Amino acid sequence: ILKILKMNQTFVGCSLYHIYISILLAHQAKKEVKKSLLIVINDRVEDIEKLIPKINELQLFESVLSIKSYSILTDFKKNLGLFNYIFNREKGLVALFEKTNPILVENDFFIRNSEINLFHVVRTRAYFLIKYPNNLFRMVEEGLGTYLHRMPKSRYLKRKYLIKFPILMGYDKQVKEILVQHPENMKDQFLRNKSVKMDLNLLQQNLSEIEKKQLINCFLGDEITFSQEKKMILITQPLSEDGHLTENVKIKLYKKVVEKAISEGYKVYVKQHPRETTDYAKLLSDVSFIPKLFPIELLNLSKDFSFDLGFTFYSSSLENLQNIKKKVVLGMENLNKINDILDNDIDFL
Repeated sequence: ILKILKMNQTFVGCSLYHIYISILLAHQAKKEVKKSLLIVINDRVEDIEKLIPKINELQLFESVLSIKSYSILTDFKKNLGLFNYIFNREKGLVALFEKTNPILVENDFFIRNSEINLFHVVRTRAYFLIKYPNNLFRMVEEGLGTYLHRMPKSRYLKRKYLIKFPILMGYDKQVKEILVQHPENMKDQFLRNKSVKMDLNLLQQNLSEIEKKQLINCFLGDEITFSQEKKMILITQPLSEDGHLTENVKIKLYKKVVEKAISEGYKVYVKQHPRETTDYAKLLSDVSFIPKLFPIELLNLSKDFSFDLGFTFYSSSLENLQNIKKKVVLGMENLNKINDILDNDIDFL
């Protein structure tokens, strides 16, 4: 999957998918007698730090750190002052990060002597590129955005020469590898040249049955059991939170999909996106809910988690699921047809 790991590993992410992939890669590191550290950014997905005690029970990581990042950058310019924002942005960012997260300084020795794996290399990860200019970095696939990204030339030149700030998104020279499931689909030639295949199936297959059970128990516990009848999984998206649809239209869409599936004899399971604020329990009846803090790819670890039908609007996570007979992805291109979809009978299930 990767070249033999030469050093200890540090993983930095903010989502359930990031944590799940970090766990799989840490299993590989452990087999190669390398240690791992997990840094969870806690101000992107609500309650994500509640998973840390369970992750510690897996005994894969030397430590699991919880840090703030997004909230630091919300008022970054204001906190730094205009002069420092223009001329001392890198130093200012490092100082603010370490003041807010002293735990980073406490773990400096481990991080400095490790390879650093960053999910989604955006401003909220810039601290690591600035603080550790000599470390080897990997960028790990985040979703569809990783494949489609192209850096405007003007932004590249501005960051590199004018404001002296990390270029981000895999363009910095410290980022030696980009781990993606489909390197051939990378749109940007420069990023494609750095891309290395990350075989998610193989990473999952390399787990022993005991390791699989521990992982499922870590995130699922006894919260839900899946019936043997005909069933569908609905993977929701933050369509209203991200401004694609109104809350009202989003709810109408999912209600319509659920009602259609139930009328066709499906037992419906709903996996809510962790960043959504919608209270589906009050809005959808006769459905079961998969816990919000559950990496959807975990469904690959047991044949008990198979579904006859999977539906989502545009989530790449449905593509990562193996135990689903029929997958329906409505696609972002249908956003502008949403009223037609709501007005007519659903024919895409």
